[in-house]
Amino acid sequence: MSKVKEKNLQLVNDYFDKLSLEPSLSEEEFKGLLEKDFWQLSNDFQLAREKVTVENQEEVYEIKNSNLDFSLAVAKSLADFYKQYCNWFISINRQSPSRILDIGCDNGVLTCFYAYIYPEAEVIGVDKSEAGIQCAKQLAMKLGLTNIDFQQADFHKLNEIFPFEYFDFVISVRTLHEVMRSIPVPIYWSYEDVLNNRPLHMDTYYMKVIERLITKDGEYFSTERLENPAAVGQWAKLLKDADLQLDWSTTNFINFHENGKPNKMPVIVANKKESKFSIIDGLKYLYTRDQNLMLKEHTSFKSVAAEVVFNDISSKNIEIGYFLTLNHEWYKMRFEIWKTEEYFLIYGSGNMGYRQLEIMPVDDYVKAKNKLEKLIERYKTQSEVERYSNIKERDLIEKNLI
Repeated sequence: MSKVKEKNLQLVNDYFDKLSLEPSLSEEEFKGLLEKDFWQLSNDFQLAREKVTVENQEEVYEIKNSNLDFSLAVAKSLADFYKQYCNWFISINRQSPSRILDIGCDNGVLTCFYAYIYPEAEVIGVDKSEAGIQCAKQLAMKLGLTNIDFQQADFHKLNEIFPFEYFDFVISVRTLHEVMRSIPVPIYWSYEDVLNNRPLHMDTYYMKVIERLITKDGEYFSTERLENPAAVGQWAKLLKDADLQLDWSTTNFINFHENGKPNKMPVIVANKKESKFSIIDGLKYLYTRDQNLMLKEHTSFKSVAAEVVFNDISSKNIEIGYFLTLNHEWYKMRFEIWKTEEYFLIYGSGNMGYRQLEIMPVDDYVKAKNKLEKLIERYKTQSEVERYSNIKERDLIEKNLI
């Protein structure tokens, strides 16, 4: 490990030690921690979570941020996410900015981190919740940070509050899905089809608000629940329509857990510079840059890598396929065996982004069939299954299900 990386990791660890913020490892442990020290608030919080809707979600935040101690206790459910995000953020080694804006700062855990690692920068956190702002101010005071300010503000007023091109960094972490009310999850069989041929069902207005705040050489950092590769591509399109280009070389993924449940989210960087990638090429780069895409027997690929490798094989014929309609009805999957001169391709795909490709020797159809059945096995009991032997039959099955 390099000295710089070691120093960065220590800086993150020191910050979380100051907060005494350790992740809870299960939902039961999380609830137990809250009930032990904050019985009444815990009860109110859990009831509000169970009834939460887009319209009343502010009530959850008001209860959560009733006081700083309870707010930090609730933050234990996201502590691993916060830590992995901070490790990534500090690892990109940006020069100290002059001004940072954190949109949707909530209780200030991340905003204070920016002020902690950039003591020369002016850091501002905004949130529409007064309770969140009060907790954030208390946290900054507790940490002895003097380069930070918190303001209660509505997202839609930001361009009126702050001057044009005022911030070097604008940051929103798990915020815009609430500001925008929802971020569509694409249903698709081809991410290229989604990005080339489908309209973008998101309003560019939100990104234009952010674009106007960023200096000419500044950057926008965002982390949202983008559920599949096509959703990441659509986010890149939304940025581009607002004159922001996704920086594909810095954009990455973080793996974390929430109360012990594994999760993964993209951490996206955008700026006002021209990109050397198209969105489709950038998406390929993001999902395949650490992989060897060479075809060999007994290799396997997932996600975009599987789709890219499969589509790049021009000469192939389908042998057999199974169309699965899961109990959700809108979730559909295909599992197929394709044949080339050298290989059997066992290809599984779903209309929510699932992709898996297995490469098998062409002289052993039985093993290829067994591999296909193994892929199907975990979904079979919760699905209606239909068999086909060519694309025309598959298209007919799908048409009849619409």
